Amino acid sequence: RESRVETSRIGDGRLTNPFTDASARPRVVRAVREPTPARVSEERPILATHCRVDMTPDNATMPTPGSGGRPSRVSAVNAKEILSGKRERELFDPDEARRQAAAKRAAAAAERERAEEEMIARWKEEDRAKAEAARQKAAAVAGTTPAEEGEGAEGGPSQEGAEEGAEGADTAVSTSTLAGRSKKNPGEGSSIDRLAGPAKRDEIPLPPPPPEPTQPYAPPVTHLGDGTSSSAKTWPVFGCDDCDYNRHGCYQCLMGPPVRSAFKPESAHHYDVPSVPVYHPTEEEWAGDPLAYINKIRPEAEKFGVCNIVCPPSWRPEFRLPNKDELRFRTRIQAVNELQDRPAGPSKRARENAAKARAALEAAGIDPATFPPGFLLSGGGMGGGGGRMGGGGQKPTPPAPDTPPGSTGLNDDGGGDGDDDERGKRSESPSKGDATEGAQTELDPNPNSNAAAPNASHKPGPGRPCKQHPKPPPTEAETKKADAILAQYGFTSGERHTVKTLERYSDYFKRKYFSGAGGVPIETSIRDLEGEFWRLVESPAGRSVEVIYGADIATMEVGSGLTNKDDPCLDAPDQKRYATSPWNVCNMPYNPSSCLKHVEATTGITVPWLYFGMTLSTFCWHVEDHHFYSVNYHHFGDPKVWYSIPAAYSEKFEEVMRRRLPHLFSAQPDLLHSLVTILSPKVLRDEGIPVYRAEQHPRSYIITFPYAYHAGFNTGFNCAEAVNFAPVDWLPYGAVATEQYVAAKRYQSVAHDQLLATLCEACENRPAHCATVAAVMKERVARERERWSAAVPSRVGNQVRMAGTDDAPDLFERDCHKCQADLNWAGVRCECKSKRLYCLRCVKECNCNPHRSTVFYRHTIEELDAKCARLETLAKEAGGVADRAAAQVRR
Repeated sequence: RESRVETSRIGDGRLTNPFTDASARPRVVRAVREPTPARVSEERPILATHCRVDMTPDNATMPTPGSGGRPSRVSAVNAKEILSGKRERELFDPDEARRQAAAKRAAAAAERERAEEEMIARWKEEDRAKAEAARQKAAAVAGTTPAEEGEGAEGGPSQEGAEEGAEGADTAVSTSTLAGRSKKNPGEGSSIDRLAGPAKRDEIPLPPPPPEPTQPYAPPVTHLGDGTSSSAKTWPVFGCDDCDYNRHGCYQCLMGPPVRSAFKPESAHHYDVPSVPVYHPTEEEWAGDPLAYINKIRPEAEKFGVCNIVCPPSWRPEFRLPNKDELRFRTRIQAVNELQDRPAGPSKRARENAAKARAALEAAGIDPATFPPGFLLSGGGMGGGGGRMGGGGQKPTPPAPDTPPGSTGLNDDGGGDGDDDERGKRSESPSKGDATEGAQTELDPNPNSNAAAPNASHKPGPGRPCKQHPKPPPTEAETKKADAILAQYGFTSGERHTVKTLERYSDYFKRKYFSGAGGVPIETSIRDLEGEFWRLVESPAGRSVEVIYGADIATMEVGSGLTNKDDPCLDAPDQKRYATSPWNVCNMPYNPSSCLKHVEATTGITVPWLYFGMTLSTFCWHVEDHHFYSVNYHHFGDPKVWYSIPAAYSEKFEEVMRRRLPHLFSAQPDLLHSLVTILSPKVLRDEGIPVYRAEQHPRSYIITFPYAYHAGFNTGFNCAEAVNFAPVDWLPYGAVATEQYVAAKRYQSVAHDQLLATLCEACENRPAHCATVAAVMKERVARERERWSAAVPSRVGNQVRMAGTDDAPDLFERDCHKCQADLNWAGVRCECKSKRLYCLRCVKECNCNPHRSTVFYRHTIEELDAKCARLETLAKEAGGVADRAAAQVRR
């Protein structure tokens, strides 16, 4: 055994360590023996760790008998006995001590368990005796003796008697005879003496049996998502610990706002809005090209802004969303009463959330003033960023002023990389913006999002690492702009829902809100819902009606509701044909006649959005991004109600919106692109703007035409899927949209100049498109000539053709630093800020000497004129006529 040296206590009471304190080291003690000469040679030192020795330091006095310490004589005798083998060493074995303690604990536990078993056995015997006494008493009252009841055919106890006794015993145990009994308080008569005599207290009578139910029990309706119709009087049941299991639940168990208002049919606002045309294509027309069919009906349909196409009976695709039962998606909370008449600034819910956050910080001893303005508002997912419909999802950090989306936000003097603002990054981010129930979007400035497929040719590869630069602190101007963005109106983020939970909440809202006296749900028609919707929009005083909307769900991430090309359809082989159908919304952007087939995959433009709506959820007035066409397919559920304004009245509509709602536009200049505001048909018709109405049911398409404003709401739970497409007749509208975006310094999700150059080359194989492309191209070249004349050489002294080198960079997918225009054709750089690029419109932003500026161009004006001449020649050979006049493009 290794030696264990313990700490000794010296004369002054200090504890010392014998290994570190030389004065405290144990002395070598020699055993004191009888002066026998024969054994003197056997004396050897004995260590203090092998026997009980004196641990006193050398300079201390030895204890004497009677002084309280161990006498040296006793120590010597102990050492002598151990050395002689007379007795074993007196050493302490901790393992043995632990084993003994464990054995004692186990024995005590066994004793307690045995005592408990004996106590329980006594209780059972007492209960059995009481049950037997009760049985005998009951038999005596019935006029029979216990012996007669207990005798069987052969004089022994019968089986019925045994079972009856067992039942009686069970009954006795389950009644109040055990009330108040426990191991600590066994109660009166629980000892063995209790078996010898009668009970000391009266028996408690058994309760009467419950009455038979008057009607069979039906479990509460907790989910109505199986598609079956339920009775009008059935209700989804909610409840949790937070609301004390209230039948109508709270925000936590509803996963949505509680219903605080009720339907008022007597105050409904009904308007007789003309209907848009409804088309029923034949089987032969359906088997052809959908863009050709839309072009056939366009002369009539585009006068209404929107048209409705009902599928033929043969078109019956199933809703095949992958993992639709497990899919969880973000929702947005919409206050219907705030869509038209509201004060400028954040929504009421956002302000309430900010007040709660402020109170929580103050309760925690944190001063809310230490946080930047707008910080508390951003916690609610406010603002217009992140998808469409003004808010929802996570609120991204606002970009710095005049910082192109996709860039790092660096000061150019700080050495930011010139490739950081490439348009190629836009495909790696979900679009923001004014996409609709129709579908377009804009870039989300969050660089970590991954909603759309990256363009492989511009994605950093192994040989081209992505450069990272430290972000400088924001300036005062940047902080003010960020605060202004956070303070804008937007829909707050709601809970994550599944398809079933959102359907459940929608059904609950509809039955609770549209109910009569006593809370009994009433049947409502689409006209009733429409009248109530406009009542809430136009007369919101004192009312608060909030709904949730599952909008802008990227099918690139979750999958499409229509059959995917990778789906083997083993469970339904007949559904495989819908994967390649030209009417599949996933295929329409890439139709051979669509200009968007030349555009990379962009969520909301060429990749569809999914929409899960509920009762009264709304999509407000808007146009498509870049004034594209859009198609919206209704998968299943309750109808949608659409309203549209023809493109010829769009400019007047924008003027009316600014005049009617000046306080909202002053606080939020891009209000028309935020999808958070709506005006009623009555207001618009009073202003001389025609409004039309469409009612979309499952298995039908809504087509929105370029630059046609549209809005609407859902009459119940439903699902739709929307995407953009662009036939060649869209090109003139796209040119107008580009100039509008430049004037508003708004980011362009599609580079129009780059797309136009690509279409010029594609016209060699599609002569039917040459007339329209030639007209738009000719107008664009004329504008370019004017800008060159104004900028070169008065402001720009050097001209270099793009070559893809450091001295002659290729400005493919680069944007103007000031107005965010596409620089595919030409861009200007000055030596004073070499990382900034300007278009020919904004070259005046730099006041340096012209010789310090250089314009990088892709084509000369002469080469562009030659392209136009080639297109006109092809158009004449094909016999085509321009689909839109150049004067319309110039407006």
